[in-house]
Amino acid sequence: MRLIDTHTGLFHWVDNPSDVQYAILSHVWVPGEELTYEGMLAIHSAAHSSPNPNQHIFDAVPTKVREFCAFAREHGFLYVWTDTCCIDKSSSAELSEAINSMYKWYQLASLCVAYLADVDDPRPDMTVSPHPHSFVPDDDTSGWALARGDPADLLLGPSSMFRFQFSASKWFKRGWTLQELVAPRFLLFACRTWRTVGTKDSFAEVIEEITGIMPAILTHKTSVDDVSVAVRMSWAFDRVTTREEDRAYSLMGIFGVNLPTIYGEGTYAFVRLQEEILKRMPDATLFVWGRVMVPTLDMSSVESLHTNMGPDQPSHTLADTQLFAASPSEFERGSMYTDGPTADQLHVAPHRWLTELLKKPDLPFPEYTITCYGVRARLPLMTRTTRSKSGKVWVERKVAFALLCCHDNQERPIALMLNPRDETNRVFRVGLALGQEGLNTRDRRNFARAITLPRDWIQSKASLFVVSEIYIPYADISWRQPNPPPVLPLVGVSQSPNPEDLFNVVLTPWSLSILECEGFLCFQDSVHTKCSAWTAGGAPPTSRSLPTRLFHLVNSRMHIHITAGPCPCANGHGLLRVEVAYNWRPTNGARTTREYMTPRELLNLERSSAENPSPHNTLIHVTTWRPAKHSSDGTVHREFSLEQSDEVFYILRLTMQTQPSGGISMSIEVIDMRSKQQKAEGRALSNALVQPSAFTLGHEAKKDMKRLGILRRTTTNRAIKDTGTVVEWT
Repeated sequence: MRLIDTHTGLFHWVDNPSDVQYAILSHVWVPGEELTYEGMLAIHSAAHSSPNPNQHIFDAVPTKVREFCAFAREHGFLYVWTDTCCIDKSSSAELSEAINSMYKWYQLASLCVAYLADVDDPRPDMTVSPHPHSFVPDDDTSGWALARGDPADLLLGPSSMFRFQFSASKWFKRGWTLQELVAPRFLLFACRTWRTVGTKDSFAEVIEEITGIMPAILTHKTSVDDVSVAVRMSWAFDRVTTREEDRAYSLMGIFGVNLPTIYGEGTYAFVRLQEEILKRMPDATLFVWGRVMVPTLDMSSVESLHTNMGPDQPSHTLADTQLFAASPSEFERGSMYTDGPTADQLHVAPHRWLTELLKKPDLPFPEYTITCYGVRARLPLMTRTTRSKSGKVWVERKVAFALLCCHDNQERPIALMLNPRDETNRVFRVGLALGQEGLNTRDRRNFARAITLPRDWIQSKASLFVVSEIYIPYADISWRQPNPPPVLPLVGVSQSPNPEDLFNVVLTPWSLSILECEGFLCFQDSVHTKCSAWTAGGAPPTSRSLPTRLFHLVNSRMHIHITAGPCPCANGHGLLRVEVAYNWRPTNGARTTREYMTPRELLNLERSSAENPSPHNTLIHVTTWRPAKHSSDGTVHREFSLEQSDEVFYILRLTMQTQPSGGISMSIEVIDMRSKQQKAEGRALSNALVQPSAFTLGHEAKKDMKRLGILRRTTTNRAIKDTGTVVEWT
């Protein structure tokens, strides 16, 4: 381990870190500003010709390194370590050793200093002491409380600016800082000016609100190994890393495993991490991610389960049906699935618990083995037959429940829901579609991977649970791109000083070209909508007028209208909303009078009640969209079904991506779902009819937009200008 001498600035190598006392730095990297190992060697080389080499070194290093050395020196430490310049990253062997040893190094450190560069000094008026990195109390007693590390009552009040800045710090959203928070026994938080503001023990309750990590873990009263795998995964679900492989590598210490580091493997690193966890820990909560269904007490809701995974009814991505998760983002702490437990509410149970539940003392231990066919699992399995509708025909399908050694906070046993993929009932995939015919099976909320089973029901059916050896595919190897965590400006609260950046939605040029090839004209307009805007400092949101973009796609067959802008709902506070409506043009050339229809994906299923007579349709929020695969961070997408006579004819796919320069780019794709015969008949009919001109379609689109009540009155006398693919109001 390579340390820095706080008095000379030179490197000091130790073979056993437990033999020395050292302070260690935890911080957020600033691209282009961090000191590298090569840069430190260059400074050391230049210092040889200086009359005062030590002073030359500390004057030449960046401020962060210099202040950290001063902080540690004044607290009595001879050596420090930082991940910027103490690792020779040009050596793959040294880098791999450092990554695998990082958790241990933070654990062995006498003191960890978490530097929060985006948190202001909470007491800038406090008297400066000879030691600038500590506090000297002034004439009131509150200073003494701050000096002794008990700032909770002073700094963390519900409306304090310090609490707001502390909770919003980037330090809590980086992947590597998770182990840097959990591993050290003593951790001090330092603000922008390098003054101590508290410890992780004194801030434990607030840190739990931010990260979901229990105070007992933070204070080392409970070992990390006593917490289930799902709970530990949930600590990382919203954390980000620069390299996608680091989302897995940064969790090795949390789970006590080691992996060779292979940069370039992408998200397969997370698959390897789960393989290693499965080899080391008998913890089935590793498989419980996504939605967990809670059935009715009489289990009648189980009869509505159906696989719905045939080639005629594609429902979900292959990654959703695998045993392993694609990324830590699948282990959500807070979820839109309100009926079942989330990852942070899952607990592993001993094997004795399962034997008593099934009343089978000789029940063998569950076993999991990685094979080329998937995970070979030996589990108590019960198979049921359910009936579901495929078109107009009722079909019987087999559904299996694999009982796991885990339960939720209410001690409800959890089982994986499996459907067989072959006639031998040896190969299964995870997850079942929920609900009746016509329910949108593309929506993840209608897809459950696991179920909580009532204890009485399990015991009454104990004889039907048979220990079986089955195979479950555990990773979609061909789909190696990650599910990036949603980027804040896209799906949540806008913290931009200019809220208009969030709602500046621009249609991508390549999307326009594709629409033109498909025979669509695109008309665009912009209006302003009054809504609640985000404000800093915990102040109530203010009412602002923000832009809403309108897109109208027309061709000889149909009209599609898309609205993208701020949501005016009371809970919006910067939420981006997208609404879609569509209408079919009559084939006889007559004017259509039918109202615009809403895709099934946007139908609000929440019923009104006395407490909530007019429930807001939250399905229009982009927070419900999924991160797009094979894309960079900040890209989300959603598909909408455009139906005619209860048959899906088109799929409208919308994709949004944040831009580094500000604003959001949106692409629109219209996918024709008709058969070849239907397409040929449609072309023949279109050729027989007189095709409307762009000018005619433009006027129809304008009238439809007025009829929908979305155009300003000032546009009623505007002319339409055809500028190629895009037609704008002039």
